[in-house]
Amino acid sequence: MERVKVTDKLQDLMFTVRKEPLQTITGIKTDRFGIVRNDNNAVLGVVSEDYSIVQNADLVEQVLPELNKIGKFDIKRCMIENNGAKVYMECRFMEMGIEMPKGVHSLNEEKDLVFPMLTLSNSYDSTKKVGFMAGIFRLICANGAIAGTRMFDFSKKHMGIEFDGIGQSATNALNMLNTRILPKYKTMVETIYTNGRFEAVCKNILETVIVNSQLGKFDEIKHKDSKSTWTLVNTYNGNEWNAYNNVTKYLTHAYKGSYTQQITHNNGLMSAFEI
Repeated sequence: MERVKVTDKLQDLMFTVRKEPLQTITGIKTDRFGIVRNDNNAVLGVVSEDYSIVQNADLVEQVLPELNKIGKFDIKRCMIENNGAKVYMECRFMEMGIEMPKGVHSLNEEKDLVFPMLTLSNSYDSTKKVGFMAGIFRLICANGAIAGTRMFDFSKKHMGIEFDGIGQSATNALNMLNTRILPKYKTMVETIYTNGRFEAVCKNILETVIVNSQLGKFDEIKHKDSKSTWTLVNTYNGNEWNAYNNVTKYLTHAYKGSYTQQITHNNGLMSAFEI
């Protein structure tokens, strides 16, 4: 399992790295290079000669002013995986809230507010592009969910880094959230969550990458009358929006895997709910 560190300290991302040529134990030179942390000499990844390093500090220095042009935001948390091989910075725009309609059979008496968020990613193991993922933060239960599989990138996995597109990439990510994801969420609020729909969603979840043993043990999101461990959301006579949030609540607050895996599971749930 990947080692994960979650922190609210931006400084934890500010380690620097270098690129060193690799050779075999017998001294034979190779065409591969290791990405090494300067503070602890940990090897974070193996790359080609034309790989261009993007230091986290340089990236953050250029990203923050561009996000400020969009609106006031808070850096809620930073995620560091495998000693820094992958890093994420989650930014929430808490002055851009959208109130969800009450909808059918709503269980919530208070306002249901959602807020856009952008998650910046960088990696030194060649697995992630430098870019943004769009998502939403639901205040009523403090759930966060990455919305969609698309990465709004402004580089090609560190090959010839260009920072000029940062602001446009962030804007494009938020536009996708407003034009495609939020309308679907509002439709879910108005959709009664019937037993038939429940079974269809469970079947879809079964076909995703979510691990049965990790999700099935949480009683609060299982259907207690069913023998299937894949029945992860309640069959109360509610709406699909609340059912969907029952599962994202688990991923936000109880899931023990890496943030990268959490993103994958979020995308699987979106597919299961046909978002």
